[in-house]
Amino acid sequence: MRNRLYAFLRDLRQDQRGLALTELVLVVPMLSVLTLGTVDYSMMVLARLTVQTAARTGAEYAVENGYDSTSIASAITGTSNRGGLVSTIAATPAPSQWYGCPNATTGVATAVASTTVCSTGKTAGTYVTASAQATYTFLLPWPYAPSSSVLNASSTVRIN
Repeated sequence: MRNRLYAFLRDLRQDQRGLALTELVLVVPMLSVLTLGTVDYSMMVLARLTVQTAARTGAEYAVENGYDSTSIASAITGTSNRGGLVSTIAATPAPSQWYGCPNATTGVATAVASTTVCSTGKTAGTYVTASAQATYTFLLPWPYAPSSSVLNASSTVRIN
C-alpha cells in the first residue's frame, strides 16, 4: 500500500499534462490588463494630439487672416475629432491678442499697448494666443484614477 502511494506521488510530480493551461490561466489576466492600459493610454495621447492640433489650427488661422476672436474660435472648434476620442473641442480660454517685446530671458515680455516702443527701439509686436480644451473619458474605470481627463493646449504666434 505504501509503495503504491509513493509511486502515485512520484508519477504525479513528474506528470506535466495541464501545466501549460495552468500557466496560461495565471498569465492571461495580467497581460490583458497591461494591454488594455496601453491601448487606453495610447488613445489619450492621440486625443492630446488632437487638442494640440486644434490650438495650432487656430494660431494658423490668425497668421493667415489676422486677429478675429470669433473666427479663430470657429477654426479651433471645427478641427477634426479623429473618431470621437474626445468630447467637443472648445476654444477655452477664448483667443487673445496681446503685444510684446523680445526679451533674452523670457522670450517675449508683454507690453502695455501696441504703440509701446521696445528697448531695441522698435514697436511692440502683435501676438495671438489660441487655446483648445477637451475632455477624454477613459475606456475602463481604473482603480485610484479619475474617469476622465481634461486636455488643454495653447499656441502663440506673432502676426506682425
